[in-house]
Amino acid sequence: FMQGGLSFAYHFGEPEIDAVEDDDPIVFFVALEWRLNRMAGHTSHGPGIQAGIALLDGWLEVGLAGYGRPGPWNPKTFELNLPAGQSYRGKTQINLRSDGGFFGGVIAPRIPLPFSSIQLRAPILLGQGAYGFYFTGDDRNTPDGRRVSAWENELQDGRDASCGFVVEPGLRASFVIDELPWLRPYVGMSDSINGGYDAFLQGSYNGFAWSAGTQLGTF
Repeated sequence: FMQGGLSFAYHFGEPEIDAVEDDDPIVFFVALEWRLNRMAGHTSHGPGIQAGIALLDGWLEVGLAGYGRPGPWNPKTFELNLPAGQSYRGKTQINLRSDGGFFGGVIAPRIPLPFSSIQLRAPILLGQGAYGFYFTGDDRNTPDGRRVSAWENELQDGRDASCGFVVEPGLRASFVIDELPWLRPYVGMSDSINGGYDAFLQGSYNGFAWSAGTQLGTF
């Protein structure tokens, strides 16, 4: 009979105990990373996170993923040139910053290798990416007291931000440490395609990204 995951069998009045192991245990994981992006024609950086489960004896990972491009951490500015006869706080050119990010799902099949010290995967991120452009510094003090978001929207033809459906294929190499089976550092690269994105200052937020992080799990 079965009890507590162990199989008990009686032979000639004496019990024998055999451990029964799951054929396909579910592995839970969370990954924290930092990304270096070359998206929208400029270099930026920001954090990323993934969490989910590994199935098929670890050959397929599925879960949720997200990453951000924080505006305050990235000094890049984008010039907004106002048309003739229009000004803001007496200026016809305004420097804006950008922020945004991605949220969606991740599917990461494992690619076979002839050794076990490195695991190679081909993750694909699918979801929504949204990025916008905003006033910074003294320009956030509007001349008429209106909300700064109203001015940002008005001066950018109603398209101060945009979103699209992101498809992001990539490669990721994880390093397996026998002494620390729950810890797997990794590096990766990906190509983000943000379909349908169209903001006033940037018609595309596509581009490559490089990442480095650590995956924690019940491996």
